[in-house]
Amino acid sequence: LVTPKKGLVLDTFAGTGTTGEACILEDRVGYLIEKEKSYIIDIEKRLGKHNLKPKAFNIITFPKKIFKLKG
Repeated sequence: LVTPKKGLVLDTFAGTGTTGEACILEDRVGYLIEKEKSYIIDIEKRLGKHNLKPKAFNIITFPKKIFKLKG
């Protein structure tokens, strides 16, 4: 990632959440947007394997889901 530490990363087509996982590992704040249910399940599994503090990522439901990550 080319954003500075604690910087903001916006991934408008999150897919399986690889960029979100990179945000966690590299201490960035990430917003992931994905509308496909199968990918949302993949993102939740990928991010769930990290021992995140409560509220480290939020899922906001619109027609799409937005994952907010704090590294």
